[in-house]
Amino acid sequence: PNRLPAVLLYIEGEALCDANAVAEGVTKMREAFALAWELDLPEWPGWAEVLYHQLSNGLVPAGAPPPPLLSADTSSVQPE
Repeated sequence: PNRLPAVLLYIEGEALCDANAVAEGVTKMREAFALAWELDLPEWPGWAEVLYHQLSNGLVPAGAPPPPLLSADTSSVQPE
């Protein structure tokens, strides 16, 4: 599942809380928890920590690498 929207909502909620808009911030955080329940845990899993750090520092996550092409012709890279 794509967890990016959840972490974005969490960061948005955090910013609202920091700006004393607590009710709105908590609402955003609850929306984030609905998308990714792991964000409501006392200790986040690694993916959440990394994504939070990237987004908090203005970095755009690269996303997952493309899956391998199982039916691709790889004869040109195979030893003879």
